[in-house]
Amino acid sequence: MGAFVKTTKVCAVAALGLGLSLGIAVSADPSAAIAAAAPASQATSSSIIVTSPTEVDENTPVEIAGTARPGSTLQVFGLPGEFVTPVEVSDDGTFSHRSERGFVAGVHTVTVSSGYLDSVVLDMRVRGADGTVPALIPLTVDEPTYVPGQRLVLSGRATPGASILVTAPSASLGSTDVTVRDDGTWSFVSTLPVRGTEHEVKVRQSGPAGTDYKIFTITADEPSFKPLTVDAPSYVPGQKVRLSGTATPNGAIN
Repeated sequence: MGAFVKTTKVCAVAALGLGLSLGIAVSADPSAAIAAAAPASQATSSSIIVTSPTEVDENTPVEIAGTARPGSTLQVFGLPGEFVTPVEVSDDGTFSHRSERGFVAGVHTVTVSSGYLDSVVLDMRVRGADGTVPALIPLTVDEPTYVPGQRLVLSGRATPGASILVTAPSASLGSTDVTVRDDGTWSFVSTLPVRGTEHEVKVRQSGPAGTDYKIFTITADEPSFKPLTVDAPSYVPGQKVRLSGTATPNGAIN
């Protein structure tokens, strides 16, 4: 059984699949009036306050604006067509970024971050042509079993019909996307075995109702990861060298 280490680097909508509750952001220096106007979906421990609207119409430009530490650089994740966008904070502590490409109708997760421990997660509610916001079932990921040298197996719940994309920058997974079943469950099995003791994994849900995602770390624990041993080899010049020993079952020896 592999250990499962959850992080708070990026969260998803509602409970974000990580059990995080969302509230009003708190800052040491912006005025109380600005803080009161901040969207209710911001994290409570961040120095970043977003004051721009979090409910907009589909296919219209999106503005992310607010206050943060003067002179700092923020990173905005999740805007349409933009993986990560750097945004400079002016000397008066204000910032603003406009994305000309609008969202499709639904609920979308946007993260504004100034570092690993300081970020705000926004639930961008985007109205469709009928003026309503389609419902998005928050993405959840069950605790996975990870054994080095074997295929990665993930499962959870999400919006029926949505697409689930699984990526791990430090591992080759092979096929990376699946579709959520009609009952709201999904499962993923990598087509390639995953090697190594630790990987950061991102699971992203996308569909007509919107997008959200989770980032977590999978770590091989003691029962699943066996230290490498090498028996004393027998060596005869001019003949092939044969080595033997013990290691993690199904692991690769190079």
